[in-house]
Amino acid sequence: MDLSALLIAVLAALLAAHFVTRPLRGRAADGGLPSGEESARLRADLEETLARLEEIESDREAAVLSEEEYAAERPRLLRQAAELMRQLEAVDVEAGSRPTAGSGSAGGSAEVDREDEDGVP
Repeated sequence: MDLSALLIAVLAALLAAHFVTRPLRGRAADGGLPSGEESARLRADLEETLARLEEIESDREAAVLSEEEYAAERPRLLRQAAELMRQLEAVDVEAGSRPTAGSGSAGGSAEVDREDEDGVP
């Protein structure tokens, strides 16, 4: 398993952890669910971005996508996924959720950005 596949797996695990720990972090102050439509849109966009990351990884391994195309597309998709995770976390916080230390996805996605800016392929 190469580094890019590992990063995709980590992003997927962070997303899963975010959803699994949500009930433990509380509900909105009014007792309802956090900003449903916005949250659903962000989740759909994030799932689509993660699927695209997996797709370009497969395309590269199958030699359908050149290394140059992969190197250009992957960092953009990683940044997009990280930003969507930050936005999703912000929607949850605005809606009154109480994230616990280490359970939010924003910290993990910021780590991915730092790795990407350092030039990790």
